[in-house]
Amino acid sequence: MRKTLSILVCVILLFCSFSFSTYADDGKEKIIIRLNNGIYNFDVEPFIKDGRTMVPFRGIFEAFGASVSWDDDKRCVTAVLYERVMKLKADSTEAEIDGVKFVLDTPPIIVNSRTFVPLRFISESLSYTVKWDEQNRTVDIFTVTPQAYEQLEKLRASFGRDFIKWLASMYDVETGGFYYATSARDHIGFSADIESTSQALNIMDTSKLKPASQTYTEFLGKDFADKIINYIQSRQDEETGYFFDPQFEKDLTNSTKLERNLVQAQVMHTRFEAEPKFPYPVDRALQNSSSSSKTQSALPEHMQSAENFESWMKALPWKSSPYAAANQLSTQQYTAEGLGYGPMICEYLKSIQNPMTGLWGNSLDYEALNATLKVSVYFHDKSEKYPNMEKMVDSLVYILTTSDSPPQTASETWNPITLLNNARISYGGKYTSSVKRKLDENMDKVLAWAIDQLNVFRKEDGGFSYSRQMSTAYSQGATVSLGLAEGDMNASMLLLNLWEKCHAVAGMPTPPLYSQEDGKYFLELLDKAVIPEKKEIDPLVYSQDFEAVTQKTILETGYSIRGPEGIGAIIQDPDQSKYKDNVFRLTSNENASVANMIVMGMVADKKDLKKITFEADIMMSDISDGLLWYNTLHNTRSGTAVQWLLVGDSDQFGINIRSTSGGLGIQAGDLLDTDTWYNMRIEYEPHGMTDTVIRVFIDEDLVLTTNQYSGFGSREPTKSIDCSILNSVVGTQSSLHFNNIKLFVE
Repeated sequence: MRKTLSILVCVILLFCSFSFSTYADDGKEKIIIRLNNGIYNFDVEPFIKDGRTMVPFRGIFEAFGASVSWDDDKRCVTAVLYERVMKLKADSTEAEIDGVKFVLDTPPIIVNSRTFVPLRFISESLSYTVKWDEQNRTVDIFTVTPQAYEQLEKLRASFGRDFIKWLASMYDVETGGFYYATSARDHIGFSADIESTSQALNIMDTSKLKPASQTYTEFLGKDFADKIINYIQSRQDEETGYFFDPQFEKDLTNSTKLERNLVQAQVMHTRFEAEPKFPYPVDRALQNSSSSSKTQSALPEHMQSAENFESWMKALPWKSSPYAAANQLSTQQYTAEGLGYGPMICEYLKSIQNPMTGLWGNSLDYEALNATLKVSVYFHDKSEKYPNMEKMVDSLVYILTTSDSPPQTASETWNPITLLNNARISYGGKYTSSVKRKLDENMDKVLAWAIDQLNVFRKEDGGFSYSRQMSTAYSQGATVSLGLAEGDMNASMLLLNLWEKCHAVAGMPTPPLYSQEDGKYFLELLDKAVIPEKKEIDPLVYSQDFEAVTQKTILETGYSIRGPEGIGAIIQDPDQSKYKDNVFRLTSNENASVANMIVMGMVADKKDLKKITFEADIMMSDISDGLLWYNTLHNTRSGTAVQWLLVGDSDQFGINIRSTSGGLGIQAGDLLDTDTWYNMRIEYEPHGMTDTVIRVFIDEDLVLTTNQYSGFGSREPTKSIDCSILNSVVGTQSSLHFNNIKLFVE
């Protein structure tokens, strides 16, 4: 019955908050009762009777959003909450919920024509969290279950002063902006960037480092505010109205980064009540017919008409890569809706949604959730309600509670919670009763999932990283850091945002995460900030010897193994004469293929980049004949740089380099023995289509020099590497061992 009562009212408690006082009958000082730390005034005073705090039934349920009626003949009060009915009789211990009867331990009573009910009965029967502060004689009621409340308190503990110190350390004294990560702050070639600066301000607001009662200018001070405004305005291009970071240069072809910078700059102008230096692109496009053609053409071609945009949108890879399609579409939201394309976009999105899952894409996994979060931004309180919301909630809860593979990025942790909140907002800030019931049953599990995942991304510098092992070197196609094991602004903002989003989906107002003293501490750190001494980039940008990696954490450290359970393992070296400690082993068999990604991260697209070196110790065991593994040195943005193969031949194997997706390519040196460790080094000099150079070394001996980069003769060589992807061939058998992986850049 307690669960039934919980279902009755907690769907209403999205943002209601109240407190009231009552005088005890024991002669002591008044008792303060607070709900969700907020204020609400009853028109009649609660009181204490026989040790029970009695509250007015109509007042408390109307505060919840219920309709309340009184039947004088039956002396019965009825509350209706989202088609659910609760009835109580005055001076009777009988109560009824949707026709089901139960017994109260204290009956409602009528005082001065008002029906009063015991407060603790209401709160506890609804499975709310109730806390009593004896010293201050205060009852605190939180409109979530004790289990959910416990998870929210764990979330608070995830963000201490070490996080404040990290945030302040990203401040750039010279420009007034904020850096993406420590490696960007401390190395030549990087500067503070627009998106990171906007995200830092978002963190200040969401965490309440900046009190809600203050503007950004009041909190930071006029000098700081003026510096940020000048910083933003200095990045705007007069010709187009777009905003460009100096290290990314003026690139109109990267529409994703173009639009994100524009939106973030607009948000910052609004935060500081400032005007842009030049008109925004959408304002130029909407000018009257006297506007020049040069001004009109500042918009990308796909934005210049509804027909162009519709063709562009439909050509996105919705079937082959729904997340990539959704991500591109989401970045266009501000300008697209500003130009009036919103209804057309919603109609198309509804036509391609999977009605069985409420998601976009045909899978039931994190990729589908990620894609769905991206397109959900088009469904809001000013457009349309989220379609098939109940199916989406079923799918989301199923994925979070059954998936064996944890999220690999901060986005995959943030996305499901934000998706729930976006859908809620599209319904005017309230879930439907059926959706709320489903969420109530699983809220503590959903919150526990989010918080458990969040803490995996915490890094020693106090920030949070984008991937489980390290930050990312890229953001929307732009190079933003070295991609080291460090906190970054994007992930830190996303994961701190969970503080607000988790409270919202749980039906609670968001309390301040930080106090005014914390805010003062943050400002003191900004005042003490100094210009960093920037240094050249260390040639060694990645190193892994697997000593700190265990079998338990292998999926949490960037080794994204996909395939049958048990194929990837951290083991002790089978050849004890070489290593006595951990090595990484991938095992394939004749019944299944194996895929694995080792995320490395590095500086990309440097104009003076001369050479990239990938080095690893490898050993092959238990091999069959033929092509066993096709592996790549890869860039997640621009594709494969080098393909290197492992080819079995009896009890030996060869290392081959190939330029296409077929064949065995060119063998690098002689065949190698199985069950023996070799040091393999691949040097890659990506110059042009004819003069790119690849060298392969085995145990320091040069065994192959070739120009056969991946895609040779058909495209320019990929200029950077951020991961190594390992793939076994179906129908083959082998064990591939790795140790001492390193990536160098010159």
